Amino acid sequence: MTRSCWRHAALALAIVAGITHAAAQELSLPPVSLIQGAVVPFSHEAVMATLVRGRFRDRPVTFFRGERPSQWSALLGADLADPPGRTELLLELTEGRDQRMVRIEVEVRAAGFGTQALTLPRHMVDLDAKVLARVNLEQARIAALLERIHPRRLWRGSFLIPVEGQITRTFGMRRLLNGQARNPHSGEDIIAPKGTPVLAAHNGIVRLVADHFFSGKSVILDHGGGLFTVYFHLNESGVREGAAVKRGEIIGKVGASGRVTGPHLHWGAVLAGARVNPLGLLSLPSE
Repeated sequence: MTRSCWRHAALALAIVAGITHAAAQELSLPPVSLIQGAVVPFSHEAVMATLVRGRFRDRPVTFFRGERPSQWSALLGADLADPPGRTELLLELTEGRDQRMVRIEVEVRAAGFGTQALTLPRHMVDLDAKVLARVNLEQARIAALLERIHPRRLWRGSFLIPVEGQITRTFGMRRLLNGQARNPHSGEDIIAPKGTPVLAAHNGIVRLVADHFFSGKSVILDHGGGLFTVYFHLNESGVREGAAVKRGEIIGKVGASGRVTGPHLHWGAVLAGARVNPLGLLSLPSE
């Protein structure tokens, strides 16, 4: 799609969603519609604003300056487990010494992810006390780093698929491991031969390089504004924590480390704590 087409699409989204200043103040428009696990771009027109902050489902929404001085851009994401129904996106506009609130109704729709049954060795499902303690520490570390919000957007435009392979389309599926219900699958699995290069989906900072029980050899990239991408089950990583990486840079190789049934890349995305489908990042506008 051309830059001109993206501009028209962004304007249409702002009009339909009621995100412009005038629409929010003067019109009663239908709510923004968002499916569970989706991540979508939108713009807010605020001529006098010097700062725009947002909150959705008690999660921060980070705004950045758009192409025009009056345009503020952000990503809005619904967690895969957000309950369906209507809620609000709350915007706080700073205009000089004044602050103004804008409320936008958002309707979260059910995605109908389905269920996936897997059979694994018993010791990988029924964890002993030592392994469980390790898992809890690893998950706490990941949760803590995903709470950080780098104030500057490090990416611009669409993301790329990190590895060429078979996309299983299992994001959001409720998993049954040896017949036991587990958390829904929070990423997309891409099946590829062991040793296939894994690329950074976009510019970012390496926040985690680790070898965890569930995710195996792992890399997490921080793209700014609360947006992270995760790369699990690697055979090896080729980056260090704190390093800056560019879109398309090799950060590791496909493997079968951690709790897996075969070589693949688990690719995930988290936006301000919301687990969103990373495939939605592939079609972001090039503004």
